[in-house]
Amino acid sequence: MIILGAPFDSNSSFMGGSALAPVKIREALFSESSNMWTENAVDLGALSGWHNRPDIELLDKKGICIN
Repeated sequence: MIILGAPFDSNSSFMGGSALAPVKIREALFSESSNMWTENAVDLGALSGWHNRPDIELLDKKGICIN
């Protein structure tokens, strides 16, 4: 499983904040107060194949970073 964030909320019509989600999701997922067990008693943390990638950089048509 690959964790890849896309921090973007420039098109939000009401309130921004979704750009903060990738960091918050990673914090919750790997927090000491949670675990990686499923409801079917599978320990996802014991499985290989986890790849925590950095957030992607989103560019506009001119190549300027927008996040």
